[in-house]
Amino acid sequence: MKDDALVSDLGPPTKQPRILPAAATNFLKEKPRKPGSFRGLARNWFVIPGVGYRMDVPDIQVTFDVARVRLKFDEVWGLLTVRAQFAGAKIVADNVLSMGDFSFSSVRARHERSKELETRGCEASIDWRGLVEELAIKVLSHEERGDPEIALADVPRPEKEYSPDIIAAGMPLLRHHPVIWFGDGGAAKSLLALYAAADLAENGYRVLYCDWELTAEEHAQRITMLLGNMHSIRDTLFYRRCNRPFVDDILPIRDIIAKRKIQFLICDSLSFGAKAPIESSESALGYQQALRECGDIGSLHIAHINRSEQAEERPFGSTYWHNMARATWFLKRGEDSPYPNEITVGCFNKKANLTALRAPFAMRVEFSRERIAVGPGVFTDKMIEKNLTLKQKIELALKYGPLSEEALFAECSMGHKADSVRKTIDRWIEKKTLTRTLDINGVTQIRLVKGNQP
Repeated sequence: MKDDALVSDLGPPTKQPRILPAAATNFLKEKPRKPGSFRGLARNWFVIPGVGYRMDVPDIQVTFDVARVRLKFDEVWGLLTVRAQFAGAKIVADNVLSMGDFSFSSVRARHERSKELETRGCEASIDWRGLVEELAIKVLSHEERGDPEIALADVPRPEKEYSPDIIAAGMPLLRHHPVIWFGDGGAAKSLLALYAAADLAENGYRVLYCDWELTAEEHAQRITMLLGNMHSIRDTLFYRRCNRPFVDDILPIRDIIAKRKIQFLICDSLSFGAKAPIESSESALGYQQALRECGDIGSLHIAHINRSEQAEERPFGSTYWHNMARATWFLKRGEDSPYPNEITVGCFNKKANLTALRAPFAMRVEFSRERIAVGPGVFTDKMIEKNLTLKQKIELALKYGPLSEEALFAECSMGHKADSVRKTIDRWIEKKTLTRTLDINGVTQIRLVKGNQP
């Protein structure tokens, strides 16, 4: 009886079913429409993570796709594509009836788009305004609601021990958070980033390399010299040349991430990818917000240093760049390599939110006419070692075996007071991180306790 009353209120049946409010047609969602029915149309609603939304109306063979959703002047905008497959529709390639930017917040925009669809659809009996109105309501409702709250106790934990790290070519990155590598020019930051991208791609990660500095041809040449060929990464490593700030280019980048199922993003570099002035907090905060729109992926961002006293402690620009990253690394090139075709790059962890600060390490890069070889290196000069903390110097000095107290003191005293060195050694012996032993000649030796580090 309730359904009959609803039907009688609608008046006599028409050639095409009328569109009723969503609540009135919920009971039809799982039922096929009978010939001649005028109760309403079933609509299938989809939220596509990282892409947008879709509303499918199978009864009339019409699909509404929404992509590139963003906030503009306090209005929700997106790219609205309407496809139709019924006879008589004035469609173009890929069954497109209409495609264009659209303000879901504007009543006027809904009215104008509905009129366009009615004209091109050549079917006045379809309530285009009702469909567009419902689509706008659904999009606005989801955008305002955002992600629902969840109880942390109910979040499933991985069966195996979870690690936030990814080790790419021997260099630590993060699976789901941004990392910044910063350093002066000539520190091989871009080359090592490309090497890390190739290693991730070879291990099955889908990587997008966004670059503001070099061309695709130059990167392809570098990859060939690093790997020998690119067959193993054909379907996993993608390059995109960028000419606009990251904030202004985020919509097509998001589309690529969704289309290619990207898991890791590399941006080279912040100096060109950030919106000027890079020293402002707005530049860093806008960049971070755009990065969040890319979804739950890891990312690496290459940055430079300034000329202040803290140049080797955080990247150039606003302090928010340092705060944005979950880990930052300072890369420093050594200056005393004995070979003209070889460089050593020291890597120093300056910030770590998800793990303890990592011990510094060095990478060696050897250039030849046809090949670039990258591998572990050793610290070769005091300019690199001055970036180590006292604890790190002790660990590095004892990494390959015990030393006498005098030798250890000589290795670690540069830039530190003698009393500080002695107290640090004694404190770590008390904590059983270091130990004193005697060698065959009765000389006291300091060694690392296996499995521990200062």
